[in-house]
Parts: sequence; C-alpha cells; structure tokens
Amino acid sequence: ARADMPAVLLERCGRVAKITLNDPGRLNAMSLEVAEAFVEVVESLCEDPSGLGAVVITGAGEAFSAGGDLAWLRRAPEETPARSSEMMRRFYDKFLCVRRLPLPV
Repeated sequence: ARADMPAVLLERCGRVAKITLNDPGRLNAMSLEVAEAFVEVVESLCEDPSGLGAVVITGAGEAFSAGGDLAWLRRAPEETPARSSEMMRRFYDKFLCVRRLPLPV
C-alpha cells in the first residue's frame, strides 16, 4: 500500500463490518504490511463485535486480491527450505485470524 493510505480499511455500516484490502494499484496483493494491518483490524472486531451481525471482506478497485505479493517474496532473503516454509506458514496464519471472529464472514 502507498505510505499515505492505510493497507486495510474498516468501516461499520449498520450491523455489517466491511474490511477492505486497500492497495488497488497492486490488485491488493497480500504483503506483510497488508497481513499485519489485516490482523489489527480483525483483532479490533474480535475485541468489540457489539452491534455487528456479519463481516464482509472486499478489495479496493477491480480485484479482491491477486494473492501473495510476489515482489515481497522475491525481496525475502535467501533462506533454507525449512526456514522459508516456516516463514510462509506464519504469514498464512496471519490471515487465518479471521476464523476467530465471533461473526459470520
């Protein structure tokens, strides 16, 4: 995401929380920055789901998400296969935080 805009947006629309991946120029690719912002937003909803009935996850612009940010992966330092696997598992786990939401997503 650009430095002047948040990587992930949260909007409460009545009983619906709308989480928006906010890097349309890169088709909302899942970078470490997006992952960390996503966790923050989801944790804030886990802590205070009051008044909400559901959560919608969307992407800004023309795409929901292109998937993993390949540019970020290329910048990752040379790692052993085991270390790379562990790094990717931790990255993937960040997005699984959505499972902790006490609401339908």
